[in-house]
Amino acid sequence: MVRRVAAALVLLLIALPVQAATFKATVDRTQLYMGEGVLLTLSLVNSDTRLRAQGLDPNVDLSVLTRDFELGTPRASHRYNIHRNRGRSTSEIRVHLFPRHPGELHIPPFTVDDLSTAAITLRVLPAREDPSPPVFARHGSDKKRLWTGERAIVYLDLYHRVTLKSARLGGPLDTEPKRLHLSELPVEERKTVIEGLEYQVTRTAWSLTPVIPGPLEIYFPDIWVETAEGERIRLPFADRRLEVMALPAEVAPGTLVGRPALEQSLPEEGLRVGSPFTWEIVLRAATDLQALPASLPLDAPPALKIYFEPPQRDWETLDGQSLAVARYRAYVMPLVPGRLALPELRLPYFDPATRRLAEVRLPPAEVAVAPGVRPPMSMADMPPAATLTTPQAPAGTVEKTPVFPGTDPLARTAAILFAALWLITLILWWRHARRYTGPAPARSRPAPGEAMRAAPEASALRERPPLVRSLAEALGNPSLEAGLHQWEQAHGQDTELRRLVQAVLRHHYASAGTRETDPELEQAVRRFLQRARTRPAHASAAAQDPWRPESFAARLPSRKKARTS
Repeated sequence: MVRRVAAALVLLLIALPVQAATFKATVDRTQLYMGEGVLLTLSLVNSDTRLRAQGLDPNVDLSVLTRDFELGTPRASHRYNIHRNRGRSTSEIRVHLFPRHPGELHIPPFTVDDLSTAAITLRVLPAREDPSPPVFARHGSDKKRLWTGERAIVYLDLYHRVTLKSARLGGPLDTEPKRLHLSELPVEERKTVIEGLEYQVTRTAWSLTPVIPGPLEIYFPDIWVETAEGERIRLPFADRRLEVMALPAEVAPGTLVGRPALEQSLPEEGLRVGSPFTWEIVLRAATDLQALPASLPLDAPPALKIYFEPPQRDWETLDGQSLAVARYRAYVMPLVPGRLALPELRLPYFDPATRRLAEVRLPPAEVAVAPGVRPPMSMADMPPAATLTTPQAPAGTVEKTPVFPGTDPLARTAAILFAALWLITLILWWRHARRYTGPAPARSRPAPGEAMRAAPEASALRERPPLVRSLAEALGNPSLEAGLHQWEQAHGQDTELRRLVQAVLRHHYASAGTRETDPELEQAVRRFLQRARTRPAHASAAAQDPWRPESFAARLPSRKKARTS
């Protein structure tokens, strides 16, 4: 009996902190006017289930509200509390509802895990008749009829005379048909006075260019606003209809619609043959960015090489009108000196006012080019510079621009650099080959002195100063520098000998004429001669090449010594 009572008490203590799961729906107000919104909150507490209104497997169906309400974007949140006696977890969904019509509107119950919320009734009053509302919107376009390829501006203005906490569009601009060029323009801010009240106006505008004729339906998004006092307002959708007309048959596809403006900029001085300069052409037109041409109809004359970069497109506001701007940057390299003319630009366009094709012209600009480092007129078939100012190619022919080698300073510098690197590599390879060449086959060699006396240059050597002759015989070569190189190959680097050879050469050959013998220099030569007699003039192959295996083996102790040690 005692055991049963104890077990029951334990189970009771375990079950006390556990609370039942609850599911409820709440709204922040039950009475509102048309155009205002209400916040619906669904909360599931003390459950392992999470509320989901979106995705592949939602457990909350908000589509039952769409008959009477416009819905905002649902926001889900999930929290977990480690203190079990205060609630294990909380899952919430919040969504803004905007009534479609006045009257009593009902929010039906929702069910999750056999838990249901209570139904909620809202009282919706007609919109307030306020001639000067605190927040409202207007929409429109700058044209009602337009041609294919002609740009139209559609806009959505938000007026408010109260401080706003947030304001956003409910979605993107939609059109039917969707085949057109569409770009969102920068947001504009301005102030205006209506009925004696000052409003702040925020304009969101789009540039659209239709490509097919027929009716064009514009669907503006709704606007979601929350004031600083916490009032939520939704401004409804709007739409507009435009009529698109087909271009005349003689207008080629891709022709600009509307008169464009052209301007150019050039350097005024310092131009030389073979040195490129920058030529910039700016095109402004009341069209869409995508409608601007990717390249300009220009033909380079034979006296110039022209390289264009891809155009940079952007928007500009001029006198309150948004214009599409394309900047075409080219690098021009003159090939001959003189006064040269840049090619003329003729850009056709369709004028909507006259309904005819027209042309905007950028006249050719002349530049003065000075001669470069090298004379460029080395080709006999080049025409004189005077005839290159107004080049005209015959119709139906294709001209080939001659290529002048060596006129590009960058290519010339690169060629010189590569030639220098190749020459340095060749010299290093030659020195390496001379230093590490193996020894000649063993044969009897005469002593250095005997070889010198037997050499054909012996007579010339006898005419040299005594110190030079003695040092050359000791080194075994008529040339002191060559003998020094042979000595260092056989015995390693010898700094003292190198200084001695330099001192002897400097003493006897630094200036013309015969100089007196230096006693200290004679004494240094005698010391080297005595040192040279104790060393052979040439060492073994291992001494000549320190990287051969024999050189490393010579430095290691023998196996017998290693065992005894």
